[in-house]
Amino acid sequence: PGEDLVRYCYERGVKIESVPGPSALITALAISGMPSGRFCFEGFLSVTKQSRFEHLEAVKNDTRTMIFYEAPHKLLATLKDMLKIFGDREIALVKELTKLHESCERTTLSEAVEKYTLEAPKGEFVLL
Repeated sequence: PGEDLVRYCYERGVKIESVPGPSALITALAISGMPSGRFCFEGFLSVTKQSRFEHLEAVKNDTRTMIFYEAPHKLLATLKDMLKIFGDREIALVKELTKLHESCERTTLSEAVEKYTLEAPKGEFVLL
């Protein structure tokens, strides 16, 4: 499938760019290299910690690629909560889709928490 080719390119340092589509979640999924055979869109998580925890707990055992939207000012808290509930799993952080500073960072939740503890996030994120 397509994600295998995208993953192959990432592993060899080939830059992947998106073509604007009807939805940020589909564009992010296409360039992330994450499994795309089965996925679910979870949208924005709640601002309140308890509701966010309940939402993450409800989906923690889902085997599909989960897609979330997140604002930069909430990113670190969300990543920390995901790490606590999901464990240290793989994540793709896609931001600034179809813009000059578009990026797709494939990493782990613990590495993402470490990075954004030291660096203020900028731009709207799609987390896969």
